[in-house]
Parts: sequence; structure tokens; C-alpha cells
Amino acid sequence: MQQFRSFVRGPVGVALLVLFTIPFIITGFYGYFTGNPSGSAVANVDGVDIPAQVLDSRVQQMRLQMRQQSPQIDPSMIDSFIQPSMVLSGLINNQLMTGEAKNTKMLVSVEQAGRLVVKAPQFQKDGKYDRAAFQEFVAQRGMTESGFLSSLQGDILMNQVRAGIADTDFSLPVELAEQRRLAEQQRDIRFVQKRADKLAESFDVTDEDVSAYYDAHADSYMRPEQFKLSYVELNSASVDDGINVSDADVELEYQARLGALQAVAANSERRKMAHIEIKLGDSRSDQEAQTVVSDIKARLDAGEDFAKVAADTSEDTATAKSGGELGTFTRDELPENMAQVLFSMNKGDVSEAIEVDGNIHILKLQDVVKRELPTLADLSDSIRNDLKRAQIDARIAEKAARLDELAFEHGDLQTLSEELNLPIQQTDWFSLSAPTGFASNGKVLEALNSPSVKKDGHNSALLELGENRYSVVNLAETRPAEPIPVEQVRDSIVASVRLQRAADQLDALAEDLREKLVGGGSFDDAAGELGGTVEEMQNLTRNSQDPTLEIVREVFSLARPQADSTGTTRVMRLANGDVVVVELLAVRDGAVDALSSEQQAMALAELASVEGERSLRQAIGYMRDSADVTINDARLNALSGAQAQ
Repeated sequence: MQQFRSFVRGPVGVALLVLFTIPFIITGFYGYFTGNPSGSAVANVDGVDIPAQVLDSRVQQMRLQMRQQSPQIDPSMIDSFIQPSMVLSGLINNQLMTGEAKNTKMLVSVEQAGRLVVKAPQFQKDGKYDRAAFQEFVAQRGMTESGFLSSLQGDILMNQVRAGIADTDFSLPVELAEQRRLAEQQRDIRFVQKRADKLAESFDVTDEDVSAYYDAHADSYMRPEQFKLSYVELNSASVDDGINVSDADVELEYQARLGALQAVAANSERRKMAHIEIKLGDSRSDQEAQTVVSDIKARLDAGEDFAKVAADTSEDTATAKSGGELGTFTRDELPENMAQVLFSMNKGDVSEAIEVDGNIHILKLQDVVKRELPTLADLSDSIRNDLKRAQIDARIAEKAARLDELAFEHGDLQTLSEELNLPIQQTDWFSLSAPTGFASNGKVLEALNSPSVKKDGHNSALLELGENRYSVVNLAETRPAEPIPVEQVRDSIVASVRLQRAADQLDALAEDLREKLVGGGSFDDAAGELGGTVEEMQNLTRNSQDPTLEIVREVFSLARPQADSTGTTRVMRLANGDVVVVELLAVRDGAVDALSSEQQAMALAELASVEGERSLRQAIGYMRDSADVTINDARLNALSGAQAQ
């Protein structure tokens, strides 16, 4: 069963990545188009424009969402991944779905959209629809209430089209059986392998060979353009000197926090209580109830044990046998009038009779559990660190603002360094393809690639590299691309020449073996020519990692051996240059064990879901081929270029 799941989620699963560009969640795409916003169109789908500012807005929104979901990923990498062209493809697909909904005369009323809004959890307060929450939601997105409802109608239509295609697909038991037969199939093989790297070691390479190879591949032995940056960095260490927090400051802060600590302690105070309950109702008059209460109070006033009296008289059958014990409560966990009485009592006190929720109660306070307030000594280190951190944050904010001003006003770093007492530092040489250290920060590379820094030699704008970490960079030196001396790359050239000679020899050997197999040669003959050790492996599956994925894939592409015949043999060249001769000895189909009815239902549903998504992609492809879709490449490229700045 697991192998079947792996099969379905393997190659098929890769295709599902396409759906990244087909967002069907309630997002407001439809409203963008139907609202006819002003601006130049970056695309047109059957007469409906997709404005450039809509595309730009969606790109920024998707980048922001991904940054929030994956804060550990470099923002520049996210920006380079989410490109306008990719997002535009999704917007076009959405408009195609909207057009299909109109063509098939699907309708969604404003009332339907409104009912969804009213029931949405984010617009609920105390179990009821809160219009103020809805208004705030749509205002944050720059929309009106009517515009959002119109947008929601469009999104519902798109989802109806999607569901009508993807959710109506199904799979038959015979399809599942065939999938299981193939997915869980096992194969036995034997193979022999001649390694290219071992053969390469047998070749001698002269200086003349090295020189000739170097000249023929000169472009491969160029050192790329390299850069060295000067920079100043403002961080916590830059402002740490001279910051002192006195004992008086710590004590003053402690006193300022004490009120809040006391409030927290008071709110968290818990009280343990027992009670005696006298029920009121139609069967007992108030006078009769008061008589019962008076008798109970008389016994308590006479010094009788509260637990004994509760056991004898309390009409709360759940607690009477345990002396009326109710447990421990905070003030908020009790009815207000009971809380007022209980939290005004001292430990051991017994209350007067009080009426709570239609019954009479007499309370006894058994214990008080208070939260101990931390002392000044307990909090001293924490408060000192907080005060110091606050001073550091304030100084960094002040210096960062000044650093930003100076970076704009001056063309070099000297004045910045002198005024703010920040040392000028330098990176080592690095290339854009292999930055190291400080230069590997995405924002530093982005600044270097800006024309003002790279071409004009100006200071960068203030770069925020992390929490309380700021920098300004300046291009110190540039080293143009140049040939790498042959002496420095001789070893790699020798290895390349050897591998090339080995590859040439193995190419000829593989072709010769193929011809001999076609002419009737056997696996044993081919193995003898390769001269390697024959290895056998049994029970290979499509997910097997041994001997290699390349060989496993090839093995599962071979025809099943015929009965009473030798196995199917094939000559392979691996990506690393090795020659492999492999023989398929036996094939055993999967699905030997029947699935339970529940397992079969789950497997059929999963297979149907995969097929449904495939049908959806095909349907969208057909819609796109049939529709009149034009893309303004100039505007799209301009938008991509503007975002890259």
C-alpha cells in the first residue's frame, strides 16, 4: 500500500507544482479585473485587461506572504523566485476560469457571497457577525464592501469551475489494480560495471596534452570579475561602550513594575473552599429555607466541624460526602457575588448564607494560594539587561538615522567612519557567483548590483542586515575577468583529459557491445569483455536506491523476459561515464495481497484526486489554447526590471 502511495506521489506529484500558479482561494483576483482599474495592461484575456499595477501588487503580496511563512529564507532568494511572469500565468489562468464560468452561465448571487461573509470566523465577535471587523478587513486591502463581495462572487465562480473538473474525476478498481501491479512490482537482475574513473587512471598526460586542452577550453579557465567592498557596520557592539545601568535605575524600574506584578499576582490568587448548599424551589418556602439555614448556622456557631455539618445537611449530593469540598478557584472562575464573599474572607472563616444561582450557600475558606512576588534581587539581572538593551536600541536607532543621512550626503565612507566612530572594514576578493562572508548577505549583493554603487562608485543606501545591524557599503576595487594561469589548473586539466580519453574508449566499447548483443551475443559474453565482477540483486522496486537510481530506472523500462528464454540485456552509459551491462532475470507483479474495503476506498479516492488535478491542468491548457491571450512583453519585462532594482 505504501509503495502505491509513493508511486502516485512520485512523478505525478512533481506535476502538481504547476498548481502553484492557479490560486483558487478567496483572494480578490476577480474584483481586480472587473473593477477596470486604470493603468496599462500587461496582458489581455479574451478582451479583459490585466493591469500592470494588479500584477505588481500580487507579486509583492505573494513575496510578503512567503517571507512571513519562511523567515529563515533570504528575502532576495524569495524575490528572485517569485517573478512577475510566473504570477502573471496564475492571473491569466484565473481569468480563464472566470470566463469559463460565464460561458457555462454559472451564477453566484450577492446574497450567497454575503452569507459566506456573515459566517466567516474572522468576522465573528461573541458568536455574532461583526460588521466593523469586516469593514476593517476590506479597508486594509484597499477595497470597498461592495467591491469585496463582487470579488468574492468571482472567486466562488472560479472554485465552482475547478470543482466541476477536478472533483468529478474518479478511478475504477481495475485502474487501481493496474497501478498496484506496476507500482509494487519487483525485479531481479545481474549486472557488470566498468568504471570510467578507474579507467581514466591508466592514461598518461603530457605537458603538451595539458597545453592543448587549456587552449581549446580557454573560456572555462577564466577567473570571473571580482570585487572588494569597503563598509561600515553599526551593531550592538558599536554602541555598547559607555552604557551603564546603575543600581538606582534598576530599583526605580522594579518599583515601576511592582504594580503590574501585584496585579498579576492578585488575578492569579486561588482560594480553596467548601460549601453547604440549601436548595430553593416550589416545594420549600423562603421561611422554611431560612429555618434550615438558621439550624445549620447554630451548629456551626456552636463549634461543630464544618465538614461534619456539610455531610449531614448539604443538599449538594456530589460534595456532601467529602465535607462539601469544591476545590480551588480564581476570582474569575466563580459567580460574582460568590467571588466577592470568598475573596473578602480570611483562611478558616465561614460566611453568612448567600444566594447564588437560585440556591443558598454557606462557604468556608479552607486555604489561600498566592503567587509569590519576585524580589528586587530576583529581577535585578533581568531588569539591568532590559534597561541596557533599551539604551542600545535607542542609540542604534539614532545612529542609524544619522548613518542614512551621511551615506546620502557623502560619496565615500570616511566621514561616516569619523563622525559615528565606526571602523572602515574590507571584504576579501569575491565574485558574484561565489560571495563569501559579509558579501554573502543578499542585501549586500543587491546593493553592489545597483548602478549607483557598481558603476558610479557612490555609497549604498542604509542596509538593514538583521536585528540592530545596519551597514553602508562602497565598492573599493574591481578586478576584471582574466585567464587563470595554467599552472593553477593543471591538476584539473589532467583529470579532464584522462576522463575524456576514458569516455572515448568507453563510447567505442559500449557501441561494440550493443552490436554484439543485436547479433546474438549473450550477457556472459558482454561481461567477459568488460572484465568486471558480475553482481546479482533481487527484489528491486521502483524506489530502490541500489545499485543506482539510473540503473533501477533502466531496469524497470526493460521488457519482461519470455518464458524459457534468457533474460533481457541492455548496455547503459551512466551520467558519470561508466558502462554497465544489465540483464533482467525475473519480474514479479505487485498487488499480491488484497486490500480491505476501507483501504481500497482510500486508495481509489487518492488516485481520483491525482487524476482530477491532472484533468484540471489539461482543461486549463485547453482553455488557454482556445482563448485569445496576448501578453505585452515590453511591459512585463519593464516590470521585472523595475522589481530587480
